[in-house]
Amino acid sequence: MLGRLVSMTTLGFVVAIGLWIIGVPLPAALGFLAGILTFVPYIGAFVSAVPCLLLAVSINLDLAVYVVLLYIVVHLIEGYIRVPLVQRRVVPLPPALTLSAQIILGVVAGFLGLLLATPLVAAIVIIRMVYVEDVLGDHTTTERSAQKNMASYADSGGGGASGSPAS
Repeated sequence: MLGRLVSMTTLGFVVAIGLWIIGVPLPAALGFLAGILTFVPYIGAFVSAVPCLLLAVSINLDLAVYVVLLYIVVHLIEGYIRVPLVQRRVVPLPPALTLSAQIILGVVAGFLGLLLATPLVAAIVIIRMVYVEDVLGDHTTTERSAQKNMASYADSGGGGASGSPAS
């Protein structure tokens, strides 16, 4: 959760600064909204862009293009660089599990279910990890998961010069 909070704060701040630079009114409020909506993975980024885009379109179409470009750049940097660096040591949540939980809880409980889906899945994964490691004494599950995460990080270009995990 701490990684998510840092990510949300940073994203909101960067969006607010970017909106201020390109001249969109209410940059602090829109940046705050972008940061808060980042809590909802995958969907929050799109929802947070809507008010900024509507405000920019009402002023000037060129400004709307700049807002779209700002959001694309900020979210690409956030999704491909910052979040993996911050959360690689936190709970590994498979994207399919996260999206499935969001869809199911969104249908069952509406917006509140969508909002709480990721923290609930993270809690279940943590409880499972603690149970498997502490109660059952099987530490290989976490070690294998850590090795897989490091291998996929290295294969994606984040590893050393060779691109393969160290042996």
